[in-house]
Amino acid sequence: DLLSPYSAEIAVSVPSLTQPANRSSTLGAAITPVTLQVVDPDGSAVRFSQTGLPPGLTLNASTGTISGTPTTQGDFTVTVSAADQYYTASRTFTWTIGDGTLPSVTITSHTNGQTLTSANVTISGTATDAGFGNSGIQWVTVNGLAATGGTATGSGVANWSRNLTLSSTGPNTD
Repeated sequence: DLLSPYSAEIAVSVPSLTQPANRSSTLGAAITPVTLQVVDPDGSAVRFSQTGLPPGLTLNASTGTISGTPTTQGDFTVTVSAADQYYTASRTFTWTIGDGTLPSVTITSHTNGQTLTSANVTISGTATDAGFGNSGIQWVTVNGLAATGGTATGSGVANWSRNLTLSSTGPNTD
């Protein structure tokens, strides 16, 4: 290729690094090792490097395997590179480390076993996100439909409600 900054011989020897997928892992739990995928057409030795890996994770410069146990929560922009004697190929992806705490939902408007006398009822409750980032509740669904109630930030708690029409073929028990 006359437009290539490399000779034809070098241009066909450039390593090709596959784009890693974005990743999510749990704080304090060992990750399943990830091996970067690279092809160097001329079979040259390839060395790997990185910037931005979450603390606690390491990249083996010879094998391209990332392993370890994350020690810090957050979203990390990771750039990995594979280099032979002529060229360096780099790819960037995001690695999110969370604490593993899932949001919880509590129904506060009715008690378990309560018999309802009307087919039209409003149920309500509280959704809590005390996990990583405490970034608030994005949405709550009831029977697949969005409940009303704003998002919560800081405290990580949102009150919600949803109007439902229940079956009229007999008593409805919550």
